[in-house]
Amino acid sequence: MEIKIQRENIALEQERLATERMKIENEKQIRVVEIKAKERDKNNEIKLLKRYGEAIAQVISAQTDDITDLPAWFRGVENQYDKLEIPEKFRA
Repeated sequence: MEIKIQRENIALEQERLATERMKIENEKQIRVVEIKAKERDKNNEIKLLKRYGEAIAQVISAQTDDITDLPAWFRGVENQYDKLEIPEKFRA
């Protein structure tokens, strides 16, 4: 009778360990997917920044040295940001 109980306990322990292994493996897979998603998002953000930078470089003139023209120049930059629909986080 005791041997039977011990075997059942061993079987239960093996089942618990197998379940724990599956849980760890699933968590590992989730982490891998999350890391890939973050990397993909980062790459997309870099591509967007490059695209917006190239677009703005084509339409904005060099900053003026004349102090009186600076407000108009900055208004022009802001207008181009709006026309190109550049998100706030990419504006500088």
